[in-house]
Amino acid sequence: MDIDCAAPQARHGDKPIFDIYFGFIHTYALLFADEIRLFDLLADGALTLDEIAARTALAARSAQALVSLCASLGLLERQADRYASTPLAQGFLTGEAASSFSGVLASARQQEEAFSYAFFKASLREGRSRLFDGVDLFDNNARDAEHCEIFTRAMHSKSRGPAEAWVRRIDLSGHDRLLDIGGGSGAHVISALERWPALQAVIFDLPTVCDIADTFIERYRATGRARTCKGDLWTSDYPAADVHFYSDIFHDWPMDKCRFLARKSFEALPSGGRVILHEMLFNPQKTGPRNVAAYNANMLLWTQGQQLSEPEVRELLETAGFAGVEVFRTQYGDWSLATGVKP
Repeated sequence: MDIDCAAPQARHGDKPIFDIYFGFIHTYALLFADEIRLFDLLADGALTLDEIAARTALAARSAQALVSLCASLGLLERQADRYASTPLAQGFLTGEAASSFSGVLASARQQEEAFSYAFFKASLREGRSRLFDGVDLFDNNARDAEHCEIFTRAMHSKSRGPAEAWVRRIDLSGHDRLLDIGGGSGAHVISALERWPALQAVIFDLPTVCDIADTFIERYRATGRARTCKGDLWTSDYPAADVHFYSDIFHDWPMDKCRFLARKSFEALPSGGRVILHEMLFNPQKTGPRNVAAYNANMLLWTQGQQLSEPEVRELLETAGFAGVEVFRTQYGDWSLATGVKP
């Protein structure tokens, strides 16, 4: 054997391949730790491994495997003979955290098949989502009130952190009314109203979603400044507003429907009105960031859509007629804003 042929492997080692290969175990560990409420259990203080095993009804070997996984992922830290949640877990994985991912993980567990290799393989071979018996995710939400509520509440907790970030990266003080299209619970509206005291807002979504959003408007004491408008994204007219906001909406749909939405907003907005897209965007080559590439594949598993790149989203808005198009990072995770103004 030529020694030089083995040099790349010897030089780099196999760690990068193991990192990729074991990714599914990291996902399962997160899903299971959340299901048994491990991070809520540790919210009151650190526990020993035996105490964790007893309170979660896990065998000692199972508790050790789970705790070690969570610690290696930066979710737990060892303090002498006890284990405590890290700030990362406290901020995103307890039920009481404002930006808790527990709802997202609960929604994922409800669609367990989406996390199997067989489902992934079949979806990629067919090039379409296979969930909900071939019914689109949002059509399914319209007919399945239980899943719609789980999904909407999951998106609320997932959106709180990004919503608090983007409002600090753009100035809407000169605008009167924000229309959050496909606005779900109203997480983004709530942050916008907190940021701009004179702003009014409307959440436009499916009737079942608007009923849920009304409870969030009341919870956050936004009644009087925010309201819901029940409608269909494709057939209903938009209510009057001088800002159109879309968060994680364009990535749900193929490009022809994205062009339709961009043009629909351009036609509905008044002169001087602004459109804002809040998305995780690919780099121009569509080779990363890693989480955006994963999100892109995930959209194939769940929806008709895909993640867009910065050039693509810029072209969408400019072709629709918007001027002064800007695309920039929100400085929160991999999130970006794309915005333009109707001349």
